[in-house]
Order: sequence, then structure tokens, then C-alpha cells
Amino acid sequence: MLEKMIDHHDVSAVVKKIHSIYTNPNIQILELGCGDGINIRALLDLGFQNIRALDRDKQIVRKLQQEFQTFNGVRIDCQNATDFSPRENYFDVIFHSLFGIFLKPEQREDLVRKIYTSLKPQGHYLFEEIVREKSDTGAKGNTYPYTMAEIDGLSSVFAHVQKKQAYRMVKGAKVGGGIVFVGSKD
Repeated sequence: MLEKMIDHHDVSAVVKKIHSIYTNPNIQILELGCGDGINIRALLDLGFQNIRALDRDKQIVRKLQQEFQTFNGVRIDCQNATDFSPRENYFDVIFHSLFGIFLKPEQREDLVRKIYTSLKPQGHYLFEEIVREKSDTGAKGNTYPYTMAEIDGLSSVFAHVQKKQAYRMVKGAKVGGGIVFVGSKD
């Protein structure tokens, strides 16, 4: 069943990467901007037990709180991802998908600093963004407004913070229509 879930198209590249890095189901995970909860479901299906998720949409949060109320290790809060309060050295993994476009460069830098503070030593920060290709006739593939150049801009923000903090960054390969970046706290 596990392999079937990993191969399922709904499992994000970030969740696949988390699963490839961690075998301990008791790690502390934080998802910033959980949306409809698809990643929470996938992480639970993969055996992970301690998941905190934030989203700014009150209706979605209420729905997810009700759905996951029987899971003791799952906590979902209504909060903007950029406003979360860091818990020093608490999380093994912090991740988000597809909201970088909404952040100004200074917000991204502040968020990466908060994430760094919240990660345990050797913890991982992952983010995934969808990319599109440009051509003379317009965008091909996904219509999400990122080009590879814009993705490189996101990684440069990460690299800037990396110089100030003890992050090690690995730029993941293009996966389907997206790219996963992985940072490790040294």
C-alpha cells in the first residue's frame, strides 16, 4: 500500500521527499499553508504522526480540524504562514507548497529566518513551486506564474539567508510541473 500511495499522482513532490529523508514516524512536521489537507492525509497514510498545519482560511481550517479531530498528533491552526511564531529547535521538517508567489522578497527572507529558528539541528526545510515554460506564443503547461528564472529568484532568497544562517541548500530536480528545494539546518 505504501508504494501505491507514493506513486499516486496526488502526493506532492515535497511529501515524497520527506518520506525519502525520514523513516521515523514520530518526527515533528509543520506545513505552512495546508490548503485542503491533501499533504496531511498523505503524511498520515505514510505513517507520520506529529503534524502541525497552518492555513489562513477559517472555513478550511474548521473543516480540517473536524476531519482530523481523532488524530491526537495532528493540530491545525488558522494563521497566516508568514505570521507563525518560531519554536526554537522544535520541528524536524517544515514545508510549504505553491505560495511563494504571494510573498514579497523581504517576507520570504523573514519566513526563512523563522523556519531556521524553528528547525532542530539537521532539520529540513522544503518548498515546492510549480513552473511553466515561456515561448513566443505564451505559457505552455501549467498556468501558475513561475518561470525557471523566477524559481532561481526564490532560490537566491534562500541562498542569501543561507549565507547568514547555517543552512545547506540542495536544489531538487524538476518533478512533473514543479521543483522542490531542500534546505538542511547544520
